[in-house]
Amino acid sequence: MKDIIKGIDISTYQANLDFKKTKSAGVEFCFVKITEGIFRAESKIKISLNQAINAKKEGIKIGYYHFATDVDVFKQANYVKQTLANYPFPKADFPVILDLEDTEYSKLPKGADFESFVNKFHSELSSNPNYRELILYSYVPYLNSHLPKNHGLAKYPLWIAGYPFEAQKLIDFSTIDMKKMPNVPNGWQKYIGWQFTGNGTLPFYKGNIDLNVMDKDFFNKY
Repeated sequence: MKDIIKGIDISTYQANLDFKKTKSAGVEFCFVKITEGIFRAESKIKISLNQAINAKKEGIKIGYYHFATDVDVFKQANYVKQTLANYPFPKADFPVILDLEDTEYSKLPKGADFESFVNKFHSELSSNPNYRELILYSYVPYLNSHLPKNHGLAKYPLWIAGYPFEAQKLIDFSTIDMKKMPNVPNGWQKYIGWQFTGNGTLPFYKGNIDLNVMDKDFFNKY
């Protein structure tokens, strides 16, 4: 990434984020968590709804992300579509992001099954013409350990998480050093987004927030 755009991704932990101040801080895009697995409490969905509406209102481009779990992949994709249809979420500027990582409660498959999991999710999601495209989010070591060497997932734009600045006491957008970008995982030639901290700060906000940069050409595409 040569030219970059500043952005954030958020969940219910940032329920009270002031988007007017967020925009003033130079943030130009925001990805909002919408779903996880096949169930997310309605109270949390409504927080996400308000976040998306308020971000869009301030002229911040938005997108939505789904946190994948090890339950039925077709049901997960349907759950995303149903949630977006059943609540008045504003139209996203970017494709849906599929968040691929493990937790102590959920372990995604490996090898060809992992590749199939992603393709099945996209196949089901894209049955709605509003969601033809898909972005993948993950970590370089995770993808390298979960995917076959000759996988076919490079057709999906990639968002990478890598945190080289965590030893610093304060991490904000001035912290970023593009020379410390993570390596590109096996199978891709590049990635279009970098989440460079999960413990970032904004000048007005008390609390941690995920800070990201996006390739300017990809940003302008939408």
